[in-house]
Amino acid sequence: KATKHVGTDVSFVVGKDGALKEGTDLKDKAIVDVYLDPLCPGCFFFENATEDLMEEQIKSGKVVVRYHPLMFLDANSTDKYSSRASAYLIGVADAAPSLADDFLRAIFTEHFYPTEDNYRPTSNADLDNLFKSIGGTDEQVKKVNDNLTKNMKSVYDKTLLVLKDKELSAKSPTGQMYTPFVIPNAPGKTDANAISIQGDVNGTLKNAIEKALK
Repeated sequence: KATKHVGTDVSFVVGKDGALKEGTDLKDKAIVDVYLDPLCPGCFFFENATEDLMEEQIKSGKVVVRYHPLMFLDANSTDKYSSRASAYLIGVADAAPSLADDFLRAIFTEHFYPTEDNYRPTSNADLDNLFKSIGGTDEQVKKVNDNLTKNMKSVYDKTLLVLKDKELSAKSPTGQMYTPFVIPNAPGKTDANAISIQGDVNGTLKNAIEKALK
């Protein structure tokens, strides 16, 4: 079931004022699709390397970012962190749309990110405290937690679909799906390929967005 700010495909779109309402007309916007896992080291690197560029592009009003939270790396944590953090992120997009992007940035800050290699257990209470630290209210925290189990199931189902999506993996420079998987599409188009996340990812992303806006 579609919610107000989260699509039936378990994605949410961030514009200038936070997560956009489902059904917002985006035909004149370049859409950067970002498939991510909250435990993925490449996602941690990508989000930190491109934070200023993404913020600048979103503020321009010409670009929106559509996030697809996944749970590829659940087995690399001791407590299903990928599933829980992705479900929590979706819950924030729905309960507190203006804070969705802030919460995404917060889970990838160095002091919070639990690292894949030497995983540090991270509880739902830790996620609650993080959400409150960026302005989440007790009522919003309750709403996110009330929907957490349902959203974890949605994230699991979405991840399985993504793994089987041949059309999506065909957009990959390697022919395989990985995270972060980042596709900057021109307004009204869906034919772009995923960018390489090796080397100067900030420059690669900037060039791809500029190309999409031409």
